[in-house]
Amino acid sequence: MEDKTITETVPPEKPGFLELIYGVLLDPRPTIRQVAGQPPVGLTVLIFTLVSVVNVLSSVLVTVGKGNLVFPGLPQTAVQTIHALIPVIILLWLGLKYLQWFVYSGVLHLVATLLGGRGYAQGVFAVTGLAILPSLFIVPLNLLFYWIMTPSFTIIVTLLSLLIYVWGIILVIIGLREVYNFSTGKALLVLFLPLIAIIFFAIATLIILAGCLPSLIP
Repeated sequence: MEDKTITETVPPEKPGFLELIYGVLLDPRPTIRQVAGQPPVGLTVLIFTLVSVVNVLSSVLVTVGKGNLVFPGLPQTAVQTIHALIPVIILLWLGLKYLQWFVYSGVLHLVATLLGGRGYAQGVFAVTGLAILPSLFIVPLNLLFYWIMTPSFTIIVTLLSLLIYVWGIILVIIGLREVYNFSTGKALLVLFLPLIAIIFFAIATLIILAGCLPSLIP
């Protein structure tokens, strides 16, 4: 008699908290491939929350620190009111970040599915949440800007922030490729098709309003 051994495929272990952060930032492709296969939703929510809190606190420091308000010249009572409302502003900002994350991942999943993708919503949800990690590097930029508020340094901070934003977009593109087994071109189409649709409808609305305007004028 022949011995028949049954080999079971053991799924790879999910990366831990620090492994996930390190992998997304420094070794994104294999890490995001692993995330796409086994989405660590709980860890992603934790990382997204921590990064969002750190970002908003650093932004608040730059906005109101050293009297550097967004609207200089306000009365002292208005300044005190703004300072008192900072916790509320932070909570509202975090709520909007969560809403944006949920809607953004949902729209990408819908578009990818319409284009023939066979991925899971949890996968794109995890990928878009972890794509916030590069924004951690905005925190030291904000802290430097807090101490060095010069026009030239403002330009440098703006350019570096733009590069960090592009880094996050690249992570989302890699994620769409891995979650839905898409090519880079198809992933780019999924990413930018909603924006193209919004621009198209905005232009169409303006054209319709411009056409109706003469009839509304007496």
